Amino acid sequence: MNADKIRSLTDALEYIENHLSDEISQEDCARAACCSLSGLQKMFRYIFHRSVGDYITRRRLTKAAQELHTGELSVLEIAMKYGYGSAEAFTRA
Repeated sequence: MNADKIRSLTDALEYIENHLSDEISQEDCARAACCSLSGLQKMFRYIFHRSVGDYITRRRLTKAAQELHTGELSVLEIAMKYGYGSAEAFTRA
């Protein structure tokens, strides 16, 4: 993988990390990475063996789990923070 692709991937990951509690589209990630959507999708599949959307979902769940351990917020508050419509939807995820 060349330096430009690594930089694009790094920019996309940074964008995702900075916007986990916001609505994130794959197109927004591609713009942040200065690459095409298909290029970003291919990089994610190659590096992480999963789609961009799946990566975002898993990162949100990981961050939510970390916050659950602190006990500072309720399950519902964490669910809403990470874009789930209800505590039930969050629990299913």
